[in-house]
Amino acid sequence: MGKGLTCVCFKSRGTYERICINLTPLQEERLRRLKHRMKVNFDASRVEHQEGLKALWSATYPGQELHGLVSDQWKEMGWQGEDPSTNFRGAGFISLENLLFFAKTFSTFSFSFNLLQTSFQCLLKKQGGKRAAWEYPFAVAGVNITFMIMQMLDLDANSSMDLEQGGKRAAWEYPFAVAGVNITFMIMQMLDLDATKSRTFVRTVFLQMLSENEWAFDLLYCVAFVAMDKQWLEKKCHIHADVLKSTRAQLEKELLMDDVLQIEDMPSYTLLF
Repeated sequence: MGKGLTCVCFKSRGTYERICINLTPLQEERLRRLKHRMKVNFDASRVEHQEGLKALWSATYPGQELHGLVSDQWKEMGWQGEDPSTNFRGAGFISLENLLFFAKTFSTFSFSFNLLQTSFQCLLKKQGGKRAAWEYPFAVAGVNITFMIMQMLDLDANSSMDLEQGGKRAAWEYPFAVAGVNITFMIMQMLDLDATKSRTFVRTVFLQMLSENEWAFDLLYCVAFVAMDKQWLEKKCHIHADVLKSTRAQLEKELLMDDVLQIEDMPSYTLLF
């Protein structure tokens, strides 16, 4: 092993095979930062988390006043209930950061028509394609996508549940429905033992992309969101866990293409424009 390199081993799912890669100091540092972000649970009492929600609202609805961090207005964005802070159990604070990155990176204000025309806004308002009578909730879908990518890259924080010994419930509990979708998706992935080696290589490819772009995870999130919406329209199955599974397979396929060296090279990246 070369000097200054750190070896990271990935165990292929369903096998005893381990694939090891050497991380450069830059990759190691960026991976450390990314994993740290993933370990941060959303805490409604923290000022920076409150400001994150306000920033998301401003980026999503510029010029529209937010009445409060607990308000029926949040339902318009696709949160379950009037308090969005109860929706982050599946992926933590990074899922809010991902949504905010998406809103800020792919937003272009048109002064001529006084409106936003972006992939973010199109997904929020379900403007693209032939939409169904029942649609997925935008914000909750965003949390699930963060969770899906974390699992795909084997980077989920595996945080402990907010329960004390003896079954005493915590003051803040996970949202039942969001947890249900995540559990269904987790089991589907756990029982899928095909192409285990290729999925390990996906992590290796991503780490290389991370060394080129510190925001590779957030950018991959944006690609995953538009790819998920495309799958949703094409499959018309209206079962979000199934759509997430097919979206993950599509992302893995694209990441392993020979000519894909950065997130921007992925075929689904063009869906953002």
